This record gives sequence, C-alpha cells and structure tokens, in this order.
Amino acid sequence: MLKKILLCTLLLLSGIAGMLAMASFKTPLSQRTDPVPARLSVSVIQVHPEDAAPVITGYGRVYTVQTVDLSPRVSGLITHINPRLEPGETLSKGELLFLLDEKDYKQPVTELSSEAQRLESRLEQIRAGHAVNQKRYELARRNLDISHGRYNRLKALHEKKVSAKSTLDEAADQLNTAKDNAARLSWMVEEFPFTLKQVRAQLEQVNARLAAAQDDLNHCRMVAPFDCRIKHVDAEKGQYVTKGRPILSLADDSILEVQISLDSRDARKWLRFTSHDPENRYPWFSSLEPVTCQVFWADDDQVPPWQGLLHRVIRYDPDMHTLVLAIRIDARREKGAHRQFPLVEGMFCRALIPGRTVEHVYRLPRSSVTAEPSIRLACNNRLKTIPVETLWVLKEDAFITGALVPGDQVIVDPLIHPVEHTPLTIIPLTKE
Repeated sequence: MLKKILLCTLLLLSGIAGMLAMASFKTPLSQRTDPVPARLSVSVIQVHPEDAAPVITGYGRVYTVQTVDLSPRVSGLITHINPRLEPGETLSKGELLFLLDEKDYKQPVTELSSEAQRLESRLEQIRAGHAVNQKRYELARRNLDISHGRYNRLKALHEKKVSAKSTLDEAADQLNTAKDNAARLSWMVEEFPFTLKQVRAQLEQVNARLAAAQDDLNHCRMVAPFDCRIKHVDAEKGQYVTKGRPILSLADDSILEVQISLDSRDARKWLRFTSHDPENRYPWFSSLEPVTCQVFWADDDQVPPWQGLLHRVIRYDPDMHTLVLAIRIDARREKGAHRQFPLVEGMFCRALIPGRTVEHVYRLPRSSVTAEPSIRLACNNRLKTIPVETLWVLKEDAFITGALVPGDQVIVDPLIHPVEHTPLTIIPLTKE
C-alpha cells in the first residue's frame, strides 16, 4: 500500500516538473509579433461596363407550317396513279397525282352543253323576231290609221246616201282586221322582255349545272396544289374512292417552324416583346420582335446553323412552366446555301435567341466568378471579395452586375479559400 502511494506521488511530481520545463520555452506575450502573410501572385484584368444582349438557348422540334390532307371531290375508280406517289417523294405544283374514271362525268357535260347551245340559239331567235315584230307593228299601226280613215270617209258618204252599204261593211271588216293585227303585234312587242328574261333564266340554270358538271369532270384529275412532299398515301390503281374521304397527306417544306420551349422566367426577363398596343385588348402576349435566331441540329453541332425569325408565342405549358415559341425558317433560302444536309420535319434542334439589350453590365471570364456568386478584386494590392449577380453565361464569359466600378481589377485566377486582405503581387492581363 505504501509502495503504491509513493509511486503515485513520484508520477505526479514528474508531471509537474515536465510542465514547468515546457513553460520555460514559451515566448512572453509582450514579446510576440504577428506572422507576415505570404504574398499571392495573381492575374488581373481591368473591367469596364458595356451594353450587351443575352443569347437564350432553347430546344424543340421542327414542324411544317402547312400540311394538307387531300380527299377526292368526286367518287370514282382510280384509272391512273403517279408512279412516284410514295411517302418521301417530292412533287411539283400542278403535277398529276391520280386520275379517276371520267366516263360517268363526261355525259352530263355533253348534254348540258347541247342544252346551253339550244337556249343561246333560242335567245338569238327571240331577239331577231323582236326586231321584225317591231317593224311589223309600225306597219300595222299605219295600216290601222289608213283603215280607220277610209271607214270614216265611207261612213260619211253612206250617211249622205252617196256610198253603198256593202262598201261600208267591207271597210268595217278591213278596220277590224287591222285592229286585230295591230293588237297582236303590240302584245308580241310588249311580251318580248318577259320572254327574253325567262329564256335567260333557263340558260343561267343550265350554265350553272354545266359549270358544276365541268368541275366534277375536272376533279377527276387530282394534281399537287403546291410543291410538296408526300407524307401518307392511302390509294392505289383500281381502287374505288369516295368523295370527301382523305387518301393523301402532303407537306409543304418551304416554310418550317421550330417550336422552342423556354423557361418562363427567362422568357419574361429577356425576350423582346413589342410595346403594348392599347387597341388590342385580348389577354395574350404582345407580339415578339422578329429577331434573327440560329438553329442547330442537336445531334450534330458541326452542321452549319440555319437562320430563322422569331415569330410568335404558341402556348404556355403549365406543367413544365415553360413558354413555347415559334421560329420560322424559309427553307427555300437555306436550300440555296448548297447544304448537303437539310433541316426537315421531326428534327430535334437547339436554338439561340438574342434577348433584350441590357445596359451597364460587365463581361468577365467564367472562371473568375465563384459559385456564391462573388468575385475577387485587387484593391490597393490586397484581396477583396464582393458579391455579384450573374445575369447570364455565354460560353466562357459571364455577364454580371454588382458593386463594381469602371476600372476595377478583377482576379481571374482560381483561388481556393483565400484569406481576405491577403497581400497581392499583381500580374496585369489584357482583356480580349
């Protein structure tokens, strides 16, 4: 027991002696000096504000603006079909698609044409007869006047017992005949406009039926309404087709539309909407400024971009919180650029849309902006960190705004947890 007490006492005294020995090596507090931090060599660029426009990136598919489902306007049997009428083939405007049996449509045209010619001849006869009747009516009126004068003279002579009764009766008969003839011709002259109108109405009806029959006959030939690409065919030679049932689907690839989805916040912040028209009270988006956009095929960025114009807002997607925009591309102009690979319906594309110009922004190397985001400045040869707002990023450049002033020196070297106010050795760089 005594040995244990002595051993513990010995250990305690050894510990105290060791602590006193270590304390003797410490520098007194009054004699201590702060360590001099090492200088950092950093590369800096001098920044100045500029006016810049962001480029908004969106993705979407290509669609044709005009797609037409064609159906025959008459029913019949297909007697001839264009041998190139296959999906993927292209046809020129006016080129024959297929031909229906014309036999049942030619007969009405022939019959109605004959009827129209008969009525036209009838009109000519009525006009010629009217001219003759007018002349005969003038003669009949003069004959009536003569007969009436002769009758009056003979009546006066008969009353004086100078003329015989038989002569007066003969003059009365001639007067009545002249009256009847004049009345008949007068009726024929007066009836002419009504007869002419009636025959004209009949001719108009026949011509209308003839035009409809001729249209039916013409519609037996179905031709391409525009330069087109065949999308779908549901017809073959010898098939009986029914009026109004679609059998062809044609696409006009001359004007294409890329439907791009953008985040609604980016769209509200950067898109160039035109000024609000007070006369347009419809609750929809204002018109978009038709800025030139670049469209890339998403599967291969090496393919040269296509040029298009921003056209309109199509819809708002409430599920994805995106705005769907349309970019119109004139494929005929792009085809003239000697492209080996065309932009076609269904391609998935990336579009670059110029945004609204922003004043007084700073363009910095993307590596100089931290994730907070913040940047580091060289102020009086010492390091200073300030917060900034990143407006947008384009390739290796970041466009920012914040508590910067023209001429500030921004450190472009990536630094890992640097100490604030660290002395700096500055290496100026030229900002390109």
